[in-house]
Formats: sequence, C-alpha cells, structure tokens
Amino acid sequence: MMFTREELIKKSSLLADEAQTLIEVIEFTPDDFPSSSSEESIAICRGAQSDFESALHFWVLAQQGIGWSGREEYLAVFQPISEQDFGLMLSQTRGLKYPLVVTPKGKYIQGQRMSNEWYAFSALAEFESEYISFNWETTA
Repeated sequence: MMFTREELIKKSSLLADEAQTLIEVIEFTPDDFPSSSSEESIAICRGAQSDFESALHFWVLAQQGIGWSGREEYLAVFQPISEQDFGLMLSQTRGLKYPLVVTPKGKYIQGQRMSNEWYAFSALAEFESEYISFNWETTA
C-alpha cells in the first residue's frame, strides 16, 4: 500500500496552501465526450517523482489542483492495483471525442485505487520517473 486514509487526511491539512505548479493537469468536461448528457469528466495529473517527497505528497497536490481536495473522508478503497488495472482506468479516455493516449515515463512500480464507486473512481500510479493520478466521475 502506498499510504493510508489517515496519512492522507493528515498530509492534506499540512499542504493546504502549497502551490501545484509542478503538476501537469489534463482535464476533460462533459463537452469533450460524444454525448455531454453522460455528464462525465476526467482529470489526469502527472508529475516528476523528483519534484515530490512521496506519492502521498503528489496525490494531495494533484487533488488540490483539480479541485478534489476535501474528499479525503470519502475515499474508501486504498487498494493496491496492477499496471493492467491502472491501464484499464486510463482506457476511459477512449470515450472522448478526441481520445488521449497516456504513455507513462518508465517502468510501472506500484499503484493504488483510491475510490471505486459507480459514479466516480480514482487511482494513483508510480512509475520509474513520474506519478500519474486519474480521476473519473459522472453526475448523471
């Protein structure tokens, strides 16, 4: 396991005002999907490992950067995932009008599913030289 809910909550409060300038954010709104009535959105964040003290540090800043901070209490899974599992999550981008291909930098190290609800799921993966977070949700 990369980190626990308790560690996440503690770190979130400590980093509340830290800048997220080291994170590349790619966001897709419902208008980026063939049918905006699906009310789907996707946010993918990337950051060089060398810019963060840990996966937890990256996750907190990534979530703050996309406006998902404050949801820490609702994350329930914290489940290790395989590279294949993370790839399946990334495949959600194939449903976009203009599909995005995310090519990680380096070998897969580990991953963790953070949430897994019918209306939202999120995960974090660590690669040799970067972290990638993936968030998908629908309000439909």
